[in-house]
Amino acid sequence: MGARRVVRVLTISEHGGYQPPTPMYKAMRSMAAEADMGTPVSAGQLSMRITINAIFEIE
Repeated sequence: MGARRVVRVLTISEHGGYQPPTPMYKAMRSMAAEADMGTPVSAGQLSMRITINAIFEIE
């Protein structure tokens, strides 16, 4: 089975990552912000898990 080389990428697909909030959530967040404008925001971390699948043509 000698050396192989990638000819081209046939498909790439991605799953996971950031998903924007639903419109209802945005409305609730907006109402909460109006009710309490003095809430401090603390630094923190955000973790994401993303899966990438790729199919290559190999010769």
